[in-house]
Amino acid sequence: MHRHAQQAINGFETFVVGIFMLFQHTWIRDDPHSPVMHTVHHFADPYWVAIFITAGVIAIAVSFIPSAKWAHYAVNLLLGACWAAYFVAFVLQDLHFGPGVHLGTILSAFVFIHVLYDAYATGRRDRS
Repeated sequence: MHRHAQQAINGFETFVVGIFMLFQHTWIRDDPHSPVMHTVHHFADPYWVAIFITAGVIAIAVSFIPSAKWAHYAVNLLLGACWAAYFVAFVLQDLHFGPGVHLGTILSAFVFIHVLYDAYATGRRDRS
């Protein structure tokens, strides 16, 4: 197995969720009376979704480059930033709109943790 296969999997997850968000605008709801929630709602805009899809494609492409360590670090940083932003958006949605934690929040937390672990493991692989 390729040593950056997990990065390709993270990129594929990011790409697929971006495609899903492109067609499902209701995952992030709006409250025009709350400035924070109105701002968070913009994470469902096509520009943010395009960033998410592009980050996934870049992660998949870079995962096949065996010797560019700096590129793998940069992709892990990009994926981590994307998933952290969406995780915070989903947490804010859950806190504002209702009781309980939604599935999107849980899944984004797990993918974010997976990206962090892959970044840690990539650093350990490159040191050995």
